[in-house]
Amino acid sequence: MKLLIAGSNGYVGSHVRDLFKAKGVDVYVYSRDGTSDKCDNRNISSKNTEMHGSFDVVINCARAHWKRYTPEEISRIERDLLSNLNLFASETAKKIHTSGVWLFGNANEKELNDFTLRPFEMVKDDEQTIHDSLSLNWNVVYCPSIIYGGKSCQMRRIIEGWKNSSVTVAIPSTGYNQYVHVFDVADFYYTLVSQNNINPRQHIIAERKGYTPEAFADLLYKNSIIERVCKISWDEFEIHNGFGAIDIEKLNLNLPISPYFAEKYTINEYFEQYT
Repeated sequence: MKLLIAGSNGYVGSHVRDLFKAKGVDVYVYSRDGTSDKCDNRNISSKNTEMHGSFDVVINCARAHWKRYTPEEISRIERDLLSNLNLFASETAKKIHTSGVWLFGNANEKELNDFTLRPFEMVKDDEQTIHDSLSLNWNVVYCPSIIYGGKSCQMRRIIEGWKNSSVTVAIPSTGYNQYVHVFDVADFYYTLVSQNNINPRQHIIAERKGYTPEAFADLLYKNSIIERVCKISWDEFEIHNGFGAIDIEKLNLNLPISPYFAEKYTINEYFEQYT
């Protein structure tokens, strides 16, 4: 099996790359500028036209950073990347694109179960990316905004910023968030590739148990990660964090988890082991 992965230097992509290598898969990495990867994997760029149609599996974990690009630019970069990656896939290749649950930020339960996109404004331009990828027979995996664990853990960086401080929560706490361990993400990608009987092409993956922002803050406090939880009104929350933070704080999605996803880790266990 020959795999081409984009975003292999990133947080999720590096774990996906390492897992597939450990499984004995022939791994190549794609870079837009053709520069060398940090590991000893072989590099592919758009210039390697001789490799078009050569890969059994193509996975995209790359995402342009929101601090460097506008949402419109990010969407354009991503669509261009998927178009380039598509050229390297064989006719029967399994192709997987990584996306996020904020594309369902305004969805009701039925829309969520039907994969009807109702995105937050900040990711609205990604709608076209999803439509384009599905039309080209890509599988799309929607992940929670917080993925944790493994190397270069983003949750660990967030926790370091919280240490000896407080977390502010708007009350009443109406949101509901689920999380996922990066090892479970990588395992799911391998499941998609290794099993031939998986017919759906859109999947949502996350731990079954979720938390309101208030319950999540209480979990942090219980595990001595923060010193206290500050509970304030929604008006105060908007003053301190801006109107744009309201949608994220109120995000309430009881995610319909893919039946092919198996969780081996939980955020609760992560916090317990952290301390």
